[in-house]
Amino acid sequence: MRQRVRALIIEDEKILFIHRIVEGREYWVIPGGGVEDDDMDLFASLRRECMEELGVEVDIGELFMESFFKLQDEDQHQHIFRCRISGGELGTGIGPEYQEDGGYAGSFEIEWLHRSEIGERPVLPEELKNKICEIYEDRP
Repeated sequence: MRQRVRALIIEDEKILFIHRIVEGREYWVIPGGGVEDDDMDLFASLRRECMEELGVEVDIGELFMESFFKLQDEDQHQHIFRCRISGGELGTGIGPEYQEDGGYAGSFEIEWLHRSEIGERPVLPEELKNKICEIYEDRP
């Protein structure tokens, strides 16, 4: 089973997402990706992913949720942690998303979405979207 990590970064009731359009399919995901063999642990993997995708260092907090799914016929175990940006400059990532010949398909835009916008967007995974909406449901 492949391990994955993602960073839930919330500031002033806005959540940091990556807006993707790939082969006509539009969706929003939070930053992160697969754990690599070189990563010492889940936290090291998440720090690497945030630097690659966002250009920022993060302080990692508590586990927000886990999800299980299949991707290209491979079982995935995803760990979503609450994080806080602690350094770096947003939008200066060093991953393939920023390389001209990085082989990265589709668009990749970093966006802050207000909590009130989450329910209107195709946020993946659906369980994350539902949990975020549930948390903010009782708040004005």
